[in-house]
Amino acid sequence: MGDNQVVWIRPRLRRVKLIAIVLVITLSISSASILVILSRLNPGSASLWRLALSTIILFAFDRKGLRELTRKTLLLSMVAGVALGLHFTLWMESLFLIPVFESTLLVDTYPLLLTLYEKAFLKARVRPKEIIGLTAASLLLYFFLGGVNQGFSIGHVYALTSSFFVSIYFLIGRVLRHNFNLPTKTYVIPTYATAAITSLIYCLFKSSIEIPATPGSLLFVILLAIVPMIGGHTLMNYLLKFYKSNTVSSLSLVEPIGASILAYLILGQAEPPLKLVVGIGVVASVLYTWL
Repeated sequence: MGDNQVVWIRPRLRRVKLIAIVLVITLSISSASILVILSRLNPGSASLWRLALSTIILFAFDRKGLRELTRKTLLLSMVAGVALGLHFTLWMESLFLIPVFESTLLVDTYPLLLTLYEKAFLKARVRPKEIIGLTAASLLLYFFLGGVNQGFSIGHVYALTSSFFVSIYFLIGRVLRHNFNLPTKTYVIPTYATAAITSLIYCLFKSSIEIPATPGSLLFVILLAIVPMIGGHTLMNYLLKFYKSNTVSSLSLVEPIGASILAYLILGQAEPPLKLVVGIGVVASVLYTWL
């Protein structure tokens, strides 16, 4: 049986469960960028509280599972956590410098990197359509950044660097969930905790730790922890046991579209039609690599 297949014991029930999980993930991750902006916290603080609260919530439901960690799996989880913390802080920095659609699109190109990682490190088979999709997405991304009358700013650099770090996080998650058979919560609790510490160090480095001081700010931070973090990232980590990392992470490709709709409705952000077309082309090219 192929690497990206699941053994279905009760096919209809299992497929319904998978569809439900995918719907929850896609809806959850689309809200992340808007919740960050609405929290009115600086990027490092928004990342810190999102990760700290989600760690506390998950730890409250599963303390015994951490006993399954070995020195090796704990170390790998911590490396994944550092990558995740850097991903969040840098991505959230970009949200305050460039439009939501541009930020999320650039960040969510990481399935391209994961396709290369799967081939190089996990010896996964790369199909011809994946090469075509990667090439098309790369060309369209080039036009999106420079060929549609848009300068390349530090915000774009933050977003692209963030994409690199999240690809490392998902690759390690794939190894721990599939190769080491590590349960989801056993993996994500130390990973999220390390990511929170990474965000804290980032805040200390910038001397900019903020506490959600208003009811509204606290509400949006709690929603960040529950909706895109637990409902999005944690469920994606659950699927990593059954599917390749580039397949699971490709679910994030709905985020630029969902986030741009929310950004238009809530924040009044609108992108030029040509840029939207090119951006959707990038998403479609990545999706083509595995459909």
